[in-house]
Amino acid sequence: MRGNQVRFKYGALQSVTLVCLLFFGASEVGAYVITDLGQIAGIDFYRYGINNSGQVAFATGGGLNYHAALWQNGTTTDLGTLGGPTSFGFAINNLGAVVGGADIYPGSHTFMWQNGIMSDLGTLAGSYSNAYAMNDVGQIVGSSTYLAGNNVPRHAYLWQNGTMTDLGFSGQSFAYGINNSGQVVGSKNNRSVPVLWENGVVTDLPITGGTSAEALAINNSGQTVGYSYTGNSNPRALLWQNGSVINLGGNTNSKAAAINNLGQIVGSFGTHAALWQNGTFVDLNDLVVGSGWTFQEADAINDNGWIVGFGSNPAGQTHVFLLTGVPEPSSMILAGLGVAGLFVRRRRRNT
Repeated sequence: MRGNQVRFKYGALQSVTLVCLLFFGASEVGAYVITDLGQIAGIDFYRYGINNSGQVAFATGGGLNYHAALWQNGTTTDLGTLGGPTSFGFAINNLGAVVGGADIYPGSHTFMWQNGIMSDLGTLAGSYSNAYAMNDVGQIVGSSTYLAGNNVPRHAYLWQNGTMTDLGFSGQSFAYGINNSGQVVGSKNNRSVPVLWENGVVTDLPITGGTSAEALAINNSGQTVGYSYTGNSNPRALLWQNGSVINLGGNTNSKAAAINNLGQIVGSFGTHAALWQNGTFVDLNDLVVGSGWTFQEADAINDNGWIVGFGSNPAGQTHVFLLTGVPEPSSMILAGLGVAGLFVRRRRRNT
């Protein structure tokens, strides 16, 4: 009661300010709210997924004991394994289905988790497969060994309706992204040539120089992002659209990891997480100032502009982060005015 009494003694603008702080909290920094999703899994290939409902697929735990996990509404759920010690969730679609890879003796298999059940989707052949993306139609892409035995190269695959099909990319190949039209992007010839697969046809994507490249993600408009290596072994972030390729990274070590349906792109630029939008590059550390975090890499972005990646938290630990957007200042002021007006009307009725 005392707090309300103090608030009503302030003028209109001060009341709005207090109401905005009350409703939007002190945890907001810049244009985002930061959520620490926990310790990064102890592996050397980081990839996370986020859908338009804000559900996040990643892995929880450290060392060699990480499990695929689903974060939603402040709660992390351990998705379990296929019987082995570890699993990793790489992607999630808008229906809440998570895909990734899980240990199963003597190798690792693609899994799909949905409605509390983790299903083993098998391999093309041999003992290894992994999923990297899933669309809203239920199609899954990844890589798998295609022959039995040890040290067998992997091939890009498409899984749909219970069947895993080799996409026919030459050499060792990987499928990393798929959109709702079924267009698939990835790489062939041991990560040296970026490719687009559509209706059974494989097309090599152009690059801006260098000796190797990969396409990592594609949106529903067909815009594709990834990277290429130059002669000095530094990657350059790339965007493919309308038959052309654009170098997003200039001469700086950079990778473009994901793109949403609005054309916003996230990845890394030097040692910092990056966002590209409307032709402009932004260091995420410049957008979120004073948080104590150092955002090192952004790996996924949904159509709301929410971003998942990893970085160093205020305690100096490498953790997964989620950046969620907050209303524009004008929206906050309007909301504050509305609530402040409600408080004033109630006060008048009670006097």
